[in-house]
Amino acid sequence: MAFLDISAVSKSFGSVSILRDVDLSIEQGEFVVFVGPSGCGKSTLLRMISGLEEISAGTISIEGEVMNEVEPADRGAAMVFQAGFRKVTLVPLDATYQASLAHADSAAFEALGTPAGHAASLFVEHRIAAYDAVQPLPGGGHAPIHDALAVASLIRPEVITTSFLHVDVETAGTLTVGRTVIDTQVRTEAFKRKAPNCHVAFGADRALFRSLLTEAFARTA
Repeated sequence: MAFLDISAVSKSFGSVSILRDVDLSIEQGEFVVFVGPSGCGKSTLLRMISGLEEISAGTISIEGEVMNEVEPADRGAAMVFQAGFRKVTLVPLDATYQASLAHADSAAFEALGTPAGHAASLFVEHRIAAYDAVQPLPGGGHAPIHDALAVASLIRPEVITTSFLHVDVETAGTLTVGRTVIDTQVRTEAFKRKAPNCHVAFGADRALFRSLLTEAFARTA
């Protein structure tokens, strides 16, 4: 018997299936990491283990006791959220689209003659092909590189233009099914009275972004 047993656990939000038939056994003292893309269900699984999210099917047991109906405070488990930053900046896709990269950028990275430039060129071409096939941007042949722009904004904040707003995060409700939605729209008088708490990017400097990437990928060490 493992310390934590997850058996055939599934989670759905309405007709949307988030996790299907998850089986996992963890011994006491083991260190386990869940890795996957945004929206794949990592946090949802942790929330179910800690009792913050109901299980659609299957069982979660701790030390042999089924936890499905046990209150979070009585499980002996906890979940630590990512928080505590003095300044929070959100870089939505709407801003990333303004600094999208094209085939010409891919060729420029390849021409640098560095391993990083070669890898970046391959990645940009792959991203463009994926967007052109599924979600083509106007004119085609270019695609956003969201993570790179977010990192670039940490190095050179002026690569994005932001507004200081109050942001509400909704994880379940009228705006979303099983995902986190950042809502910056002023919908009520009560919302208007809330203090700003987040810098939200609404624009990006494409030329500066390309310059920062070129400088980084040109390095050989």
